[in-house]
Amino acid sequence: MAVQTTANAAGNAVYLHTTTTPAALLATTDAQSCCGWVRLSSTAGNQSIFGQYDGTHNASVVPTTAIQIGVRTITATQRFAAWTWGAGILVDSGAFVLATNTWYHIGYTCTAISAGTQTHKIYINGALTTTATNATQIAGTLAQVYVNGYPQAAGGVGEESSSQIEDVRVYNRILSDAEVLTMYTTEGVRDGIVDGLIFSAQMNDSAINSSAATAKDYSINQNNLVQVINGVGTGFTYVAGIASSNSRGPF
Repeated sequence: MAVQTTANAAGNAVYLHTTTTPAALLATTDAQSCCGWVRLSSTAGNQSIFGQYDGTHNASVVPTTAIQIGVRTITATQRFAAWTWGAGILVDSGAFVLATNTWYHIGYTCTAISAGTQTHKIYINGALTTTATNATQIAGTLAQVYVNGYPQAAGGVGEESSSQIEDVRVYNRILSDAEVLTMYTTEGVRDGIVDGLIFSAQMNDSAINSSAATAKDYSINQNNLVQVINGVGTGFTYVAGIASSNSRGPF
């Protein structure tokens, strides 16, 4: 099962955000990994599927720093990519062809900054697709995790989608090639990759096309998620609970 975001009357997606600033999140210049599952409903346009930024869960202001992971239009083709706020591409999946209604596992890692640059890697379905070393990322603290789009101001143009998203994780270290492959091959079921885990969002639905009924951070920080519509928190905090046996959750 996986979360599928719904829409309000104005057609803006429901966002899932941490309710408070998570403990022990990172700076953009730190070594880290971020990964998750997505089933695309469309391959068109720019879709910010999951990531971290320096705002708050109901922010309507432009962030200074962010690591965003999702779909980007790059040289007239649609690619999985990681990018900064302001669209600076850190790394993309190259010639990998995207398809709708197919589950993909996306993994992203970056080294700590050294001599002004970082090395970024992107993995699709457990395989390393691209490595890039650049100085694109802006230094700053990452204060929040999001799922399905940075919260825009009311009436703003977002990068959300109706894709299904599950098992979003953040680590304070670089995952190895073998660990990323294990996440893909085990589909998140008790894969045991918990060293350095600082955020782990698991969703639990009543049906495969429904909205999440529960969403809980299964890392030691236990920062649960909240819906955000049109850049404003709705006040509906998801109930903490154990993900179903059909979930892609690791625990």
